[in-house]
Amino acid sequence: MRLRRGSSWPAAIVLTVALIMVGCGLRGDPKPPQVKAPPPIADLKAVSNPEGILLSWTVTDLVKNVGSFKILRSMTLDGSLACPECPQDYQPFATASINDASLSREGEKGFKYFDATVRDGSYYSYRIQVCSLSGQCAEASNEAGLIYRKGSGARDKGPDKGPEKGLPPSAPSSAP
Repeated sequence: MRLRRGSSWPAAIVLTVALIMVGCGLRGDPKPPQVKAPPPIADLKAVSNPEGILLSWTVTDLVKNVGSFKILRSMTLDGSLACPECPQDYQPFATASINDASLSREGEKGFKYFDATVRDGSYYSYRIQVCSLSGQCAEASNEAGLIYRKGSGARDKGPDKGPEKGLPPSAPSSAP
């Protein structure tokens, strides 16, 4: 096939190649919208009771954006050898979805979790990660730790907070 003089074929080819190269005007691979992890928990508390250790905390983000909580635990069998000020070796302990029966709600943004798998005289330290519905997890929470004493109602005795860390100012002290 021969092109005639004045034909528009070359112009059409150039125009087609130019449109293919320009595309939609965006260069590079498409990127998903930024998915943000929820803010970390800042008020984790641990309280010992006769059956185990009760953890309590609140979330600062809307609960509708929370999907689950990853509970991390560190344990020293002989509580007298524990070093609360030292870095702890946290291991995944439990994951509880927002509607999990192991979680109890306290108000709109408060949660509680009960750890019944504790041994008398052992030191336990906890941290919790809040995870969004899309699976993005926040940094681990503050530490809350104590030496579990069966039959006691002691508050957590973690580092830098003194013997009554987590005890509200209006609550009576459990220390002798």
